[in-house]
Amino acid sequence: MNKINKISFFLILSISFFTIIYKAIFLPVTHDELATAVHYSQCTVWEIINFPNNIPSNHILNSLLVKCTTFLLGNEQWSIRIPSIFSFFIFSFGIYKILKISFKKDSYFIIPSTMLFIGNAYLLDFFSLSRGYALSSSFILLSSSFLIEGIKNDSNKKMWLAWISGVLASYANFSSLVFFAAMTLFIALFFFIKYKNQLRILFIQWSKLILACLAYFVLIYTPIQKMTSTNQFHFWSSNSFFKDTIISSVIHWRYDVSFIINLQIEFIAQGIVALFFIAGLLVLIRWVREKNIIHNLKNIQTITFLILALTVMVSVLQSNILKTPYLEGRTALFFYPLFCLMCVGLFTLLDNDRLKKGKIIIAILIFGLIAQHLYFSFTPYSFKEWSYDRYTLQVLDELKKEAKTETDTISLKTFWKFHPSFNYYKTTGKTPWLELQTTGMEIDVHTNADYYYLDINEFNTYLDT
Repeated sequence: MNKINKISFFLILSISFFTIIYKAIFLPVTHDELATAVHYSQCTVWEIINFPNNIPSNHILNSLLVKCTTFLLGNEQWSIRIPSIFSFFIFSFGIYKILKISFKKDSYFIIPSTMLFIGNAYLLDFFSLSRGYALSSSFILLSSSFLIEGIKNDSNKKMWLAWISGVLASYANFSSLVFFAAMTLFIALFFFIKYKNQLRILFIQWSKLILACLAYFVLIYTPIQKMTSTNQFHFWSSNSFFKDTIISSVIHWRYDVSFIINLQIEFIAQGIVALFFIAGLLVLIRWVREKNIIHNLKNIQTITFLILALTVMVSVLQSNILKTPYLEGRTALFFYPLFCLMCVGLFTLLDNDRLKKGKIIIAILIFGLIAQHLYFSFTPYSFKEWSYDRYTLQVLDELKKEAKTETDTISLKTFWKFHPSFNYYKTTGKTPWLELQTTGMEIDVHTNADYYYLDINEFNTYLDT
């Protein structure tokens, strides 16, 4: 990158990082963070690895790292989020490597591409949350960068680094196992093309890959078996990849704000599918025109398309053969950086001297659209997935005022979805004056607690019934 691109790159990522830090420090612990912060952080390493229960809230790599941070820094709402916060550096490093390989130093598409990778407020949320999704997406992007580097430089070492990164990605969140499978197929294909005339070396490389995969499967067998035995995937659906994965991803990417005069969700989703097929068609045309397989495979458009295409293929095959549901919402979040990766491949086609001023206009337009959407979709006050927890700290501050002396206690009961957030502060000893009562799934306005906390919309629904 030249000086202007470097400064712009680090400025964009620095602004993103500071927003991540802000939300991690000042926003309350959310519903799904409780298990990691309070339960898994107290488990032994062996228990975490083997799942102390059947609930998929234990994102193993994140739980192990949170155990370390809470041991060293205490159990604070910011300390339980440190692994996710620092995974943004891995994410940024992956972006840097990919852009450095894909574009010339003075390319106009470096900054729009950077904006595209971080242009998802929903994804940025998870870098401020104690969950495994940000870690997983970061290692997937890093793995992809090693795959590109490995093919470009004909490097077995980079391929193995890609495989290790893929392992860490799926160990951070098991929904990323579809990427792990796709990445392993990609590496196997690379070895085949490279050593197809050297069968002994090919056999050795494939044997290493198979043994490494078997060792990893032994490691994750117990957690996977526990989740499947109790049907922990019943929250997902099996309509189609388009309806479940793409549509839900667009819904969360939009973050409840309009995009280009409120384009319909299905229209945006169809545009994504069209872009995918255009990228595939361009790759196919290139392969038909040029018969050199190795040369074609080293082409950046081919690599970036194949990484996404293989992951999509594995997801579809898994659903059809193993009858597992399609990934949705946050479980499908890692598809976003893979989609951005494919777009980078398409941008390299536009980055040629024949377009001249045209490529500048296209680059500015892409940058402007993404910046506009990110500006309106980012909110410093809540996380989209658990927006109902945004007032936890304010409620606690108000209740604390009621405690006149150190021995006074205030009893509180909440509607079920609010309870975990309040429970974190009670369990970790931050609210000794609070008596938090157990909660049920039904609204209980006749509780003997001093206060009952629920959403006004749910209270209105309760009155209507």
